[in-house]
Amino acid sequence: KPVPPDPEPKVVDKLFLLLFFDKAQTPVPQITTDLEYWDGLKARGHSWRKIDIKNVDAKPWEPYYTKNGVNPPSLVIVTTDWKWLGTVPLPKDKTGVDNIVKLFTGK
Repeated sequence: KPVPPDPEPKVVDKLFLLLFFDKAQTPVPQITTDLEYWDGLKARGHSWRKIDIKNVDAKPWEPYYTKNGVNPPSLVIVTTDWKWLGTVPLPKDKTGVDNIVKLFTGK
């Protein structure tokens, strides 16, 4: 279960990125199907997981994937020990995700 963030999240070394989207949505967000890209992030030490918002696994995360008025498709950024860092609309491309990773890791 996610843990609320410290008052000022610090730059972290590794991230866990959770992609929340509705599988029934058409078209499915293209970035969710680029497994080569996501596996490349894993090679850099980051973890990721795609979660259909209709899946039971998504329920505990609902307050986080809808945080700050963001609606799925959304990207929830947490530390590897599950501290919530942020929620943003799911970027449409690799550059957008890379910018998010850089924002939270500094690299």
